[in-house]
Amino acid sequence: MITKVEQADANSKHGMSWRLINEITGRKDAKKGIIKGKSKSERLTKWHDYFKYLLGDEPVVTNQEEDIETVFEPLDIHDGPFTMEEYQQVKGKISNGKAAGPRIYDSTIEKQASSSSLHHRLDVCR
Repeated sequence: MITKVEQADANSKHGMSWRLINEITGRKDAKKGIIKGKSKSERLTKWHDYFKYLLGDEPVVTNQEEDIETVFEPLDIHDGPFTMEEYQQVKGKISNGKAAGPRIYDSTIEKQASSSSLHHRLDVCR
């Protein structure tokens, strides 16, 4: 058994080494994720209390009208529908013969699409 521990350690199989050491010494795995309680409802209450403590209480807002100070300046980020320019830019970065995503066709089809079909795709994305 000691030889197995040494071999596991030599092969960088540290998890196996510890399992063997625990087996030799008679140490048992700790029960993970089990909360003690006399009933199901008591265990659920303990879980609830644990996560309530973990996540904290809701913030107390004393003045609903109070302005919140801006931490970062607004960025010029367009969050509307895709534009043809954005689509053309991304389309130009796609490598031929590579999958552009979880699709059933090759990226070459996408790169060779006509502008009318590109407009149709943009309309679908909107």
